[in-house]
Amino acid sequence: LLLREGRRGGIYDPRGQARVQQSLFNRPEVLLGIHPPFELALFAPITKLAFSKAYAVWGAINVGLWVLFVNLIRPYAPTAKVPLRYLLVCFMFLPAWVALLHGQTSLLLLVSWALTFVFTKRRQEFWAGVFLGLGLFKFQVVLPFALICLLRGRLKLMGGFVAAASLLGMLSIAVVGVPGVRAYVDLLLAITRNPINPPYWSISPVNMPTLRGFLSALLAGRVPSGSIHVAAALISILLLAFMAWRWRQEDRADGGSSDLM
Repeated sequence: LLLREGRRGGIYDPRGQARVQQSLFNRPEVLLGIHPPFELALFAPITKLAFSKAYAVWGAINVGLWVLFVNLIRPYAPTAKVPLRYLLVCFMFLPAWVALLHGQTSLLLLVSWALTFVFTKRRQEFWAGVFLGLGLFKFQVVLPFALICLLRGRLKLMGGFVAAASLLGMLSIAVVGVPGVRAYVDLLLAITRNPINPPYWSISPVNMPTLRGFLSALLAGRVPSGSIHVAAALISILLLAFMAWRWRQEDRADGGSSDLM
């Protein structure tokens, strides 16, 4: 809505988001939107609908994405040979229902991952990288995997990834302009530096099922927040390096078949 109002520079201003959410939902607190600018191009068209209708439309799109994922992975699924059992496994996964209920973009990311896997299996690594790059609206999930692929020497895949990332970067500038992109980066940095700031309550680290969230819940108030950031970064680097090494061993053992190990 801020984008359609022409307020591109204020899209990542918590006060501007609070004003719009107050007018829509009549609630005092703000659920901060921190998704990248190019994602706004996906949602802007359905903001012309009333919120309840827009929610229903996005829900229908998510159902379609879920069904698409089920069909994409079926040829590679090693279990549940009986079709009914396979469908039960796929459609009784609780986190996917939560994502559907909350109107999240997780199912879109799921399809992005599935296409990355399918095109890797087909030995079309450039296109696998493109579909991996299209998942960058949740870059905190995609970038570590891209780094693992880089350490594994999958250069064609990385070429497709860079191409998709460049396209999304240009789309971000087209949607919000350079000042809007800068405001987005500034907001992320501000959240990192001061996560206990009241406007950021909905994305507090202790609420997240992540390594940093675990360390924050365990050590907050006992050690400085900077030390928690450093510890999370070091452990993450070690885990990524271990996974890249382990995966290279798998590549040598099975000729790079990229099975669901």
